[in-house]
Amino acid sequence: MMASDPNRIFVTEMRSLEEWDAVSQIWDDLVHKSPDASVFNSFSFLRCFYNKFLNLRSCNLAILMLKDESGNPIGAAPMIRLKKQIAGLPVNVISLMYKRVITDRTQFLVPDRSEEQLRAIFQYLQKDTKNWDVLELQEQVIDSGYESIVRSIFKDTGSYHLEIINPAIDPFLKMEFGLNGWKKYLLTRSKKHRKKWRYLQNRLLREGTVSVVRHAEGEDLFPIVAKYQELEQKSHKFGTPSAVSSQIREFYIELATALRPKGSMHFVFLLLDDTPIAGLIGMSFENRYAALTTVFDEKFSKFSPGFLVGGYDIKWAMEKGFSEYDFMSGFLTDKLLWTDSFRVLCSLRIIRKSAWGGLFYLTKFRMIPVLRKILCKIGLDDKVEKLLGNQKWVLDKSKFEKHNIQLHSRNESSNFTFHSSNISE
Repeated sequence: MMASDPNRIFVTEMRSLEEWDAVSQIWDDLVHKSPDASVFNSFSFLRCFYNKFLNLRSCNLAILMLKDESGNPIGAAPMIRLKKQIAGLPVNVISLMYKRVITDRTQFLVPDRSEEQLRAIFQYLQKDTKNWDVLELQEQVIDSGYESIVRSIFKDTGSYHLEIINPAIDPFLKMEFGLNGWKKYLLTRSKKHRKKWRYLQNRLLREGTVSVVRHAEGEDLFPIVAKYQELEQKSHKFGTPSAVSSQIREFYIELATALRPKGSMHFVFLLLDDTPIAGLIGMSFENRYAALTTVFDEKFSKFSPGFLVGGYDIKWAMEKGFSEYDFMSGFLTDKLLWTDSFRVLCSLRIIRKSAWGGLFYLTKFRMIPVLRKILCKIGLDDKVEKLLGNQKWVLDKSKFEKHNIQLHSRNESSNFTFHSSNISE
């Protein structure tokens, strides 16, 4: 299937793994050229992720490749088509590859002529609406150009419902400190932060021998991930959706092989007298690094071991010459102590207007919010999340004042007061 936009950008949809495999090197070249692409956009990560979580009968590939008039690849989009239930109704969905907790910032790879490329992608999808009811784009960095393109193609036509929802904060750190980077970096942190870093290290050292062990290349990772899971059982994450399940464990082990030679999985443990008290799982691809998840033994919480293992990981990444350290969205308290830069991520949901679409829109965005308010008013707040999904939170700039830092968003038009369904307080 092929279409073109007025600027002569051609969009081709690939529906088989064989076609996608054939462009693996081209794909990673596009990741390399995209300054804001994360490690989660690499071919090896997405291919392994698709195999483990998405390769189902109800989910089909819809990989979009963009080419110029000469046939040169200039962009891509890792999309899927699937059937699922939203608000109890069956839906034909097209979306970027995404799974909460596992992925972060899956995005369009449009390193050059980005506005023209985005317009070509959305025009292609707009012409294909007979094949989908809902277009979902999770965790997008939406600047004014991105939003205006979406609105011009979908909102302003009067044929779609457009929602920009679920804002979240994604902290990151640019490693631009040169020689003696760690010392220079610490000087950018507040006096209170530096004092806390030294105090906690010294306090832990008085308890015994402290060491940091990192497992990466050339090791049998099964027992290593099992050790992380054992530590997780002693933490507040045990039994929650963010815990490492057996399926996620298998995914990490398979991913470690798939990432080579351009990337690696990293399993880091903070030890006290050879006993793990905190752990961190990271992933690198080329010169970018992401901290996937952190855990610590609640018995040692007074030493803030999660804060310490995170600091040691940042120091290591800086010394190894990575250009960016991605903290990922989620619980922000400790992450925003380490950086004053972040991206505001939002999700887009575009609903095609139709008899079905009207019913879906009425249920999801009119009836459910009213029902949520009624349940809260009669004292059933604890039932709201279970019955209707996450509660709404308000993200306000003032909540960050306690960190004594100045926040800088990559989104110039960001508004710090908005409703969110996935902000961790």
